[in-house]
Amino acid sequence: MADEKPLYVAGNAGEIAAEPDFAPRPSWPKVIGIISIVLGSLGVLCGAAGIGWQFLGASMMGAQAGDFPPVYTNPPLLMTVVGVIAILWSILLIVAGSTTAGRKPAGRPMHLLWASVAIVIGAISMYNQTQMQAEVARWVSENPEKRFAKQQKMGGGLGSMIGYGCGGFFGFAWPLFTLVWFGAVKRSGAQIAAGADEPVA
Repeated sequence: MADEKPLYVAGNAGEIAAEPDFAPRPSWPKVIGIISIVLGSLGVLCGAAGIGWQFLGASMMGAQAGDFPPVYTNPPLLMTVVGVIAILWSILLIVAGSTTAGRKPAGRPMHLLWASVAIVIGAISMYNQTQMQAEVARWVSENPEKRFAKQQKMGGGLGSMIGYGCGGFFGFAWPLFTLVWFGAVKRSGAQIAAGADEPVA
């Protein structure tokens, strides 16, 4: 019949066997790649917005400098430098994600490199945020009559917790996952391209 699976003769004994099946391509490279592309894009957008707000917010608050914490009206240079580096590193994540989604072995070392440095960037960013919040809290305690201080006392604690939560997730969750995934689970870049041309044992 036309739809029957073709047969071939295997070995010298004339054994009849079905044509070997081939393993389907694993779906994880595409999934990992897409997630990296999405997170990298968010990193670029959020990073650019954060740096833009530092300069725009500082200029807007500058006219009323005494009504806001100095860390807002005159942001530390380290925050801007780390923000720029984080944007560049997010671009690397986008490239690593695209490479992995395209089932290219280079996606593995690119992810490992990105994750290793991203954890350091995340730790520095978290430290900067902690220092910034400490300065804001000190200023609020010293200037309780200011409008900003009153607003912070009403809802500043919740905002800080949300900020730490988001920073912890984006700064450490995906980098740690990719380190484990590509460092301990998928130890070879060839596993990214595996599947279509590999016969099932």
